[in-house]
Amino acid sequence: MHHQFTDTRIKAEQYLKTVLVKVYPLNTMDKLGSYISSAESLANTIGGTSGAGQLDRGNGKIVNWSFKGQRMGFEWKYIGICVDQATGETTTAVKQSRTGSIEHSMRDLFQRLAARNAL
Repeated sequence: MHHQFTDTRIKAEQYLKTVLVKVYPLNTMDKLGSYISSAESLANTIGGTSGAGQLDRGNGKIVNWSFKGQRMGFEWKYIGICVDQATGETTTAVKQSRTGSIEHSMRDLFQRLAARNAL
Protein backbone atom coordinates (compact mmCIF):
# COMPACT_ATOMS: atom_id res chain seq x y z
CA MET A 1 0.00 0.00 0.00
CA HIS A 2 2.86 2.39 0.81
CA HIS A 3 4.37 1.84 -2.64
CA GLN A 4 1.07 2.64 -4.35
CA PHE A 5 0.88 5.97 -2.47
CA THR A 6 4.51 6.75 -3.38
CA ASP A 7 3.89 5.96 -7.07
CA THR A 8 0.79 8.17 -7.09
CA ARG A 9 2.70 10.99 -5.40
CA ILE A 10 5.51 10.75 -7.98
CA LYS A 11 2.95 10.87 -10.80
CA ALA A 12 1.33 13.93 -9.21
CA GLU A 13 4.70 15.67 -8.85
CA GLN A 14 5.55 14.93 -12.50
CA TYR A 15 2.15 16.29 -13.53
CA LEU A 16 2.80 19.47 -11.56
CA LYS A 17 6.18 19.94 -13.20
CA THR A 18 4.87 19.43 -16.73
CA VAL A 19 1.43 21.06 -16.62
CA LEU A 20 0.76 23.31 -13.63
CA VAL A 21 4.16 24.96 -13.39
CA LYS A 22 3.57 26.63 -16.76
CA VAL A 23 2.19 30.14 -16.59
CA TYR A 24 -1.26 30.49 -18.11
CA PRO A 25 -2.34 34.15 -18.05
CA LEU A 26 -6.00 34.63 -17.20
CA ASN A 27 -7.39 37.54 -19.20
CA THR A 28 -11.05 36.51 -19.17
CA MET A 29 -13.38 34.13 -17.40
CA ASP A 30 -13.15 31.89 -20.50
CA LYS A 31 -9.85 30.50 -19.19
CA LEU A 32 -11.49 29.30 -15.98
CA GLY A 33 -12.49 25.98 -17.56
CA SER A 34 -8.89 25.05 -18.31
CA TYR A 35 -7.81 25.92 -14.76
CA ILE A 36 -10.60 23.80 -13.32
CA SER A 37 -9.67 20.91 -15.63
CA SER A 38 -6.02 21.12 -14.55
CA ALA A 39 -6.96 21.15 -10.87
CA GLU A 40 -9.43 18.29 -11.34
CA SER A 41 -6.88 16.21 -13.26
CA LEU A 42 -4.33 16.69 -10.52
CA ALA A 43 -6.89 15.85 -7.83
CA ASN A 44 -7.71 12.60 -9.64
CA THR A 45 -3.99 11.84 -10.06
CA ILE A 46 -3.34 12.44 -6.37
CA GLY A 47 -6.41 10.45 -5.33
CA GLY A 48 -6.87 9.78 -1.66
CA THR A 49 -8.76 11.91 0.81
CA SER A 50 -6.77 15.14 0.54
CA GLY A 51 -4.59 17.08 -1.85
CA ALA A 52 -3.49 20.57 -2.85
CA GLY A 53 -2.00 22.58 -5.68
CA GLN A 54 -1.41 26.02 -7.12
CA LEU A 55 -2.07 27.81 -10.35
CA ASP A 56 -0.84 31.12 -11.72
CA ARG A 57 -3.81 33.15 -12.93
CA GLY A 58 -1.53 35.66 -14.67
CA ASN A 59 1.00 38.31 -13.69
CA GLY A 60 2.32 36.07 -10.93
CA LYS A 61 -1.03 36.02 -9.08
CA ILE A 62 -1.25 32.63 -7.43
CA VAL A 63 -4.37 30.70 -6.45
CA ASN A 64 -3.88 27.93 -3.90
CA TRP A 65 -6.46 25.14 -3.90
CA SER A 66 -6.97 22.11 -1.73
CA PHE A 67 -9.50 19.43 -0.91
CA LYS A 68 -10.08 17.22 2.08
CA GLY A 69 -12.49 14.33 2.45
CA GLN A 70 -14.31 13.60 5.66
CA ARG A 71 -17.45 11.99 6.97
CA MET A 72 -20.32 14.41 7.52
CA GLY A 73 -23.18 12.69 9.25
CA PHE A 74 -23.69 9.45 7.33
CA GLU A 75 -22.08 10.64 4.10
CA TRP A 76 -18.52 11.09 2.86
CA LYS A 77 -18.00 14.64 1.57
CA TYR A 78 -15.10 16.65 0.20
CA ILE A 79 -14.37 20.23 1.20
CA GLY A 80 -12.73 22.27 -1.57
CA ILE A 81 -10.91 25.48 -0.65
CA CYS A 82 -9.47 28.10 -3.01
CA VAL A 83 -7.44 31.11 -1.85
CA ASP A 84 -6.32 33.95 -4.10
CA GLN A 85 -2.97 35.13 -2.71
CA ALA A 86 -3.17 38.57 -4.34
CA THR A 87 -6.51 39.55 -2.77
CA GLY A 88 -6.88 37.14 0.14
CA GLU A 89 -10.29 36.12 -1.22
CA THR A 90 -11.21 32.61 -0.03
CA THR A 91 -14.00 30.29 -1.11
CA THR A 92 -15.12 26.85 0.01
CA ALA A 93 -17.46 24.22 -1.38
CA VAL A 94 -18.70 20.95 0.10
CA LYS A 95 -19.49 18.29 -2.49
CA GLN A 96 -19.61 14.51 -2.90
CA SER A 97 -16.47 14.36 -5.07
CA ARG A 98 -12.94 15.76 -5.00
CA THR A 99 -13.34 17.32 -8.42
CA GLY A 100 -16.75 18.77 -7.63
CA SER A 101 -15.46 20.46 -4.50
CA ILE A 102 -12.54 22.01 -6.41
CA GLU A 103 -14.66 23.03 -9.39
CA HIS A 104 -17.29 24.80 -7.32
CA SER A 105 -14.87 26.56 -4.99
CA MET A 106 -12.77 27.73 -7.97
CA ARG A 107 -15.82 28.97 -9.89
CA ASP A 108 -16.99 30.86 -6.81
CA LEU A 109 -13.54 32.40 -6.35
CA PHE A 110 -13.30 33.65 -9.93
CA GLN A 111 -16.86 34.99 -9.80
CA ARG A 112 -15.99 36.95 -6.66
CA LEU A 113 -12.79 38.26 -8.24
CA ALA A 114 -14.71 39.32 -11.35
CA ALA A 115 -17.31 41.12 -9.20
CA ARG A 116 -14.46 43.05 -7.51
CA ASN A 117 -12.78 43.76 -10.88
CA ALA A 118 -9.76 41.93 -9.47
CA LEU A 119 -9.09 39.63 -12.43
